[in-house]
Amino acid sequence: MFVWVGLIGKLVELILSKIVSKLIDLKLDERKRAAKAFLEFHEALAKLETVAHDFLRAVHPAVVGEKPRLYRAPFDAIARDADAASRAFVDSFRELHQVISIYDPKLALLLAGISHFKQGMLTSSFTEKMKFELLPNPDSVFSIKYSAPSERLMRASLEDSYEAACQIADQVKGPNEVPLSLREWPEDILLSLVEENLIENSIPDNRIAEITEFYEIVATYTPLLTHAREQLARFLREQFTIEDLLYVSSKIKSSYS
Repeated sequence: MFVWVGLIGKLVELILSKIVSKLIDLKLDERKRAAKAFLEFHEALAKLETVAHDFLRAVHPAVVGEKPRLYRAPFDAIARDADAASRAFVDSFRELHQVISIYDPKLALLLAGISHFKQGMLTSSFTEKMKFELLPNPDSVFSIKYSAPSERLMRASLEDSYEAACQIADQVKGPNEVPLSLREWPEDILLSLVEENLIENSIPDNRIAEITEFYEIVATYTPLLTHAREQLARFLREQFTIEDLLYVSSKIKSSYS
């Protein structure tokens, strides 16, 4: 899903724009949980960003004419790292989503489809659309099958999607004006937006023009994720104390020991 770094960057900016202004006095346990969720989400974004840069470095020699085609070895590693980064993203977003529901329940409804695992796997209907895989190519060595956001999708306003979610939430209430539950949510606005505005393609390793076009998509949108991740890092520094983050760091280390 690293090809989708631009849309992910836009989603991060939307999340931050909605929660930064929310002055919520979190209880101690909620504060630690929030710090952990945001920090792990930051680390997941950093992994996606690293994979995007690794891809650009591996493709660049073919784009500038130094090599006649792509060679498979580095892309096997990139595909493995991309899968791991995608799983980390979905896993961390699942935890973050529960924290977002404290800050902005309507934003949580909009983002619900990203956080829900599909058939017990670390994927969702939303992220499943974000493909990157290597396939055999009888005319050469391999092909890259991928999906990417269209220009129309990248121009779309996620603020408009948020407002649409708010309107649906206001119109559809449970008994006694209880807010809509996730099971009753009538439409996955983000999933519909992605499904209607994605590009799917398969590129042989020796089609330099198509490879260059794919390279330019990733090169254009990776800075959006970098900027959003840096904004998230600033949010972490400003909203949480060093004690909060040290506590989180110790918990993360203990989980790997």
